[in-house]
Amino acid sequence: MGICATLLMTGCTAEVEPELPDNDLSALPESGAYTFSMDGSGTLTGSQCPATTGTPVTSGPAQVTVSDDDLSLTMTLDGQTITLSRPTLDDMLSSDVFPFPVEDNGETYIGDVSYTIDYWTQDYAQGTLLWNNGLGCAGNYPFTLE
Repeated sequence: MGICATLLMTGCTAEVEPELPDNDLSALPESGAYTFSMDGSGTLTGSQCPATTGTPVTSGPAQVTVSDDDLSLTMTLDGQTITLSRPTLDDMLSSDVFPFPVEDNGETYIGDVSYTIDYWTQDYAQGTLLWNNGLGCAGNYPFTLE
C-alpha cells in the first residue's frame, strides 16, 4: 500500500513538538530527492473517531520541485503530485483541499485532506497532513522531508 493510501486509513493519538531553530521563510528547500517520513505522532479529534486507532508510520521516496520564485513546491509521493503554494515569501505553504471517499455502513461520504509545510531549511521540511472524514473525525499528522 502506498504512502498516500496508508495515511488515510490509520490514526494515532500522540503529539510531538520538535525543537527547531528559527525559520527563514524566504527561501524554500532545494529541489531534489527527499525521504517523506511520518513517525506515528499526531492527533485525532471529534466525537466520531474510532475508540482504537492505528499508528501512521510510513516512509518513502519523494521528489520535490521548487518554483523559481519560491512561491510553490510540488511533492511527488507514490506517483501522486501535491502542489503547495503561498501568496508571499513571508507565508507558510499549503495545498488545495482534496476530496476522498469514505465508506460507512454501506454509504459513501466525502472527506477531505490537505497538506501544510510550516518549517524548512535548505535540505529539510516539516509539515502536517490534515484530514477530515466528513463523519465527525479529523486528524493532524506531522511529516518530514529529509
